[in-house]
Amino acid sequence: MKVYPNKVPKITATFGIHPGYSNTPLEKGPTESQVRTRIQKISEEYFKETGRYCSFVVFPTRTIYRYEWGCPEGGEETYTIQSTADSERCVTDRSQVEYINDCKNIILEIAKSFRQCTLRIDVETVLCYKYVMK
Repeated sequence: MKVYPNKVPKITATFGIHPGYSNTPLEKGPTESQVRTRIQKISEEYFKETGRYCSFVVFPTRTIYRYEWGCPEGGEETYTIQSTADSERCVTDRSQVEYINDCKNIILEIAKSFRQCTLRIDVETVLCYKYVMK
C-alpha cells in the first residue's frame, strides 16, 4: 500500500438552483439527479476544452438567511459542492493555483447555468492522505 500525504487545496461552494431572491413559493426546481448531471456535463465540457478535470462531491443543502432579504420559509434550496485536489497532481504551488482556478472556472459556469446572481467560493488548505491499495 502506498500513501501520499500532502497539503492540498479544498474548494467549497454553495449555490442556489432558482434565480434571484423571492419569499414566494417557487416552482419545483430540477431534481437532485438533474443537478448532479448538469455539474458532471459542465465538468466534462471543461475537460474537453482544457484537458484538466476537477471531481466534485455534491450535497443537497438549504441556505437560511433573513426573510426580509428574500429567503423563502424553510430556507433556499441550494447545493454545496466540494473538490479536494489530488495529492499526486498538486505537489507544487503552481499546480495548486491552477487547480483552484480550474475549480473556480467550473463552479462559475455551474452557477451561471442556474442563473445565480451571487456565489461564494471558499478555498482552504487541508492535509490529505491518499491511499493506493495495491
